[in-house]
Amino acid sequence: MKRTLYFLLLFGSFAACTKEESGMISGLVYSMEENEPTAKENITVTLRYVMNGCSFPQPCPQKEITQTDVLGSFFFTDLDEGNYTLYIEGEEPLEIKLAPGAHEEVQFLLK
Repeated sequence: MKRTLYFLLLFGSFAACTKEESGMISGLVYSMEENEPTAKENITVTLRYVMNGCSFPQPCPQKEITQTDVLGSFFFTDLDEGNYTLYIEGEEPLEIKLAPGAHEEVQFLLK
């Protein structure tokens, strides 16, 4: 019993030390109405990326979708280091390279 407990404590400590910090991508979607920036609610924001450590037999593409809130804000959390692409319908995709533990903030001005 003591051996099992010791192993679990040792393994748990090792896992906690090797876990990288997760990152975040957040942003604001707005438009210009009467020369004033106006937040855009309920806009669909899609994040696409390839899962780290997954490449056999093919890469594992991932997709997360969210909606902007009443302030035009959106966010994606618990992201690993890597390359991400943000999509908003009718807009050019935005490529983001996320460092470990980084928080990238973006803004989309709708046409």
